[in-house]
Amino acid sequence: MRYRVVACIPSKDCAWILQKTLKHLSSFCHKIIISDDQSTDNTEDICHNYQKVEYYKRPARNPKDRQGSIQRQELLDRAYAHNPDYFFFLDADELPSPDIVEWINQLKPRTEEENNLWTFPWIHLWQDENHYRVDSYTAKNGANMSWNPFVGSYRKGFLVRNKPNYKLAYDTTQHRVRPSNQPANTPKPWIDVQQTPVILHYGKISEYFKSGQNFKDRAGWDQFQKGASYNETLQHHQIANSEETLKLEHVKPEWLWK
Repeated sequence: MRYRVVACIPSKDCAWILQKTLKHLSSFCHKIIISDDQSTDNTEDICHNYQKVEYYKRPARNPKDRQGSIQRQELLDRAYAHNPDYFFFLDADELPSPDIVEWINQLKPRTEEENNLWTFPWIHLWQDENHYRVDSYTAKNGANMSWNPFVGSYRKGFLVRNKPNYKLAYDTTQHRVRPSNQPANTPKPWIDVQQTPVILHYGKISEYFKSGQNFKDRAGWDQFQKGASYNETLQHHQIANSEETLKLEHVKPEWLWK
């Protein structure tokens, strides 16, 4: 790799996909920092099998206390110790397409680069690893949903430049980070990459999602942090993720690692 890239990954009970993630990130990242949020599976054992992984387990706490921004600030603080050219933030159930390597290598040196952050199309794998969701609709609760990663969809995963003489930081008063988990003070300009690289999201084919536990946890977080109604929030997520208009396309071969 032309540049030093440090991957920053929050994780919880993702052993089912973590080996795939770490194997391919290890091929181009200088370091992979895992912040493990009290996993009950063998996440820690898997992490110790990869030389480039720096593993940390977060302290136990109320599981409804999301601490999303605090966890990412902890990752960022640890990543700064490696003085990377770029920080690459992903969740443990996400993987960039292989062309990310060539794409990063073609970036300008950080002493010349004018842009500070890049976001990527978010490909939601659905039903299996060979299909992704592309339909758009207005749900019965009024939520506008767009699953098409290239048309008005929410973006995920980002690469941010380690700007000389500038310290990135999160707003740690927020339990979840929006719009796409970036530090609150990331300076403009930003670029939304339109085609590739893409971020493959495996989470929607996990048992955690298929069982509905993901929706229950989200409702619990919002109840704890915002005082929101647990039942109303749970119903919101269930309705918004309806499959009534489900439309799938085949995953492109060039998005997959060999």
